[in-house]
Amino acid sequence: MDNTQIVCEENNVKYINRKNGNTYGDAIRTALNYANGKNVLFMDADGSHSPEFIKNMYLNFNGYDVVIASRYIDGGRSDNGKLLIFMSWCVNTMYSILFSLKCKDVSNSFKLYNGDALRSLTLKCNNFDIVEEILIKLKREIEN
Repeated sequence: MDNTQIVCEENNVKYINRKNGNTYGDAIRTALNYANGKNVLFMDADGSHSPEFIKNMYLNFNGYDVVIASRYIDGGRSDNGKLLIFMSWCVNTMYSILFSLKCKDVSNSFKLYNGDALRSLTLKCNNFDIVEEILIKLKREIEN
């Protein structure tokens, strides 16, 4: 509904429409079915994530299972209003405490993953909570 397919064609990028539904979770699962690289990068296509920052993420990958382009560390930023930032802080604090996740930006979708580790997960969530589901399940896999 938004010219994404045309923009992809104009830039020689493969366009894949989500399968099995129209949720964010369906989009993530569809992407994982097609992604076959050593690493998998997720970012929003609405301009809220800077493609120029991807190089920094790769430079800091160093064998980790995930690198997060956090909004809440030194040098990070968010264009959201104060209410959304507060709500995000609440969600991030809750997930970090409840699931012992040692990161400050659980809910951010701008992440670089180890492709094999990510593809090994069975993901069930259908909405934006799939972002947290991935981190929780990656942590569980590492601990086992």
